[in-house]
Amino acid sequence: MHNPYPPTVWGRPATILVLVATATPQLAFRMLDTANGTWTEATTVAQFSVAPLCTLAAAVTYFQYRICRKTALAWLTLFLTLYSVQSVALAMIRLNNAGHYQRPGGR
Repeated sequence: MHNPYPPTVWGRPATILVLVATATPQLAFRMLDTANGTWTEATTVAQFSVAPLCTLAAAVTYFQYRICRKTALAWLTLFLTLYSVQSVALAMIRLNNAGHYQRPGGR
């Protein structure tokens, strides 16, 4: 499969930047709130931080698709949108504590 991006556009620095941008909210929340914070709460904060970035990326990718008409960009737009919507939905479920119904004994 041919990589459509030139080597100067995407490489190790871009991958590291994406990993840092997605991991920073969760790690920062966990480090700043050590007394009360759990990893679940840190993940919820990270989901609310990363989801808008994914939505923005989906919008930019969609406009790029409208210009280039490459099907890979259409699929990427779809998956970015689905990820951001799913991320917000899961965070809302965690905030509403709806998962306690799935535990044995209901508590």
